[in-house]
Amino acid sequence: MLLNILEDGTMEGLYSDDLDYEEFGEATVERASNVEPVDGGWGVHIIETGEDYGPFKKRKEALKFEVELLEGRMIETPGRVKELLS
Repeated sequence: MLLNILEDGTMEGLYSDDLDYEEFGEATVERASNVEPVDGGWGVHIIETGEDYGPFKKRKEALKFEVELLEGRMIETPGRVKELLS
């Protein structure tokens, strides 16, 4: 799991039940994407940009793609990235 620590101290990352976010202070959770059934399989929809990817044959393939895409974008975001969980 990756966590972006921005210059102002704000932290951003993909939600995981493995991390107690409130240990870091007030936490806000916002949906970044959806994995939903589409014609031909499963699709990934990125809410902020309106991008759609897929279809993927299996849901787990769509979920893996979703995480890799969002984490890749986090790495490209200005700020420091720290690996917390594997």
